[in-house]
Amino acid sequence: MEEVEVCLAVWKRVDRLPKLIEQLKNQTKKDFRLNIWNNSGEKLNIDFPKLQVINSPVNVGSIGRFRLTPYTEGKCIIFIDDDLDLELDFIEYMYEAWKDNPDDIQGWFTRVFKTGYWNSIPYSPEDTEVDYVGTGGMTLSRDIFDDEPALQFPPPEVEKVEDLWLCYLARERGMKLYALEPHCKIEADEHDQYKGLISYKEIAYQFLKDKGWKTINERG
Repeated sequence: MEEVEVCLAVWKRVDRLPKLIEQLKNQTKKDFRLNIWNNSGEKLNIDFPKLQVINSPVNVGSIGRFRLTPYTEGKCIIFIDDDLDLELDFIEYMYEAWKDNPDDIQGWFTRVFKTGYWNSIPYSPEDTEVDYVGTGGMTLSRDIFDDEPALQFPPPEVEKVEDLWLCYLARERGMKLYALEPHCKIEADEHDQYKGLISYKEIAYQFLKDKGWKTINERG
């Protein structure tokens, strides 16, 4: 059986980790390894059957989840965020979706772009082709990380939106992106960084458009 690699980056939500770890321990599918990129500067006290922690000397931000991939071995990658509440079948659902469609990218937090990053359709129904999948609940094969070193060190225009950069490079490779059901939900807190990136995300989107990214609506 393919080894499943669950990857996340941790920064300010160290106190929330025990809750997330407990949810991962109780999953209906238990055959996976948990990989954590630790940006926090703190020692993580975690008990998990299959665990790998990479302690970063500096906070590299959310790109840390991508920098975990060279340390993994399994074909199936599942990215999660540290602010997610996972349903009991989350890992099983994501793994089955990957098995059915291993050559593309799938996740629940999606967008179909109209004229801009924020002028877009979020949360499409399952199996809808989309332009963007967020890494907080994404599954894909590791091949793109093995083949695309630019994913580890994005241009400054997109370094804070590594998931958007991934979606652009995936489309350039001929991969497609699809929506899944949300077998998880976000637990909102004061550490959510999206408000500080509202303008940045729009600029990053336009940067990729200038590079020739054609959205679904533009492809006809």
